[in-house]
Amino acid sequence: MCYYRTSCLMHWVLFMMAVVAILAGQASGADYTVHVVDPPITNHMILQDGPLPPVCRQADTIKLWACRGEYEPACFVLSPT
Repeated sequence: MCYYRTSCLMHWVLFMMAVVAILAGQASGADYTVHVVDPPITNHMILQDGPLPPVCRQADTIKLWACRGEYEPACFVLSPT
């Protein structure tokens, strides 16, 4: 149960990230790959038709920790294979 609007938003974001991670792990023949951007706030541009910058690393799981009342940046890229 969410008592604060920011808490509900954070739960929704974490849920969506978990869904993406699960889909990436279960879909062995998927038509996409998951890349985690670390650090999530960077000066590297991620362009639709360009190559991924070196801060993007291929991953099959996404981990994120946050405390109540705080925001944590996260960034991931889904790219077709």
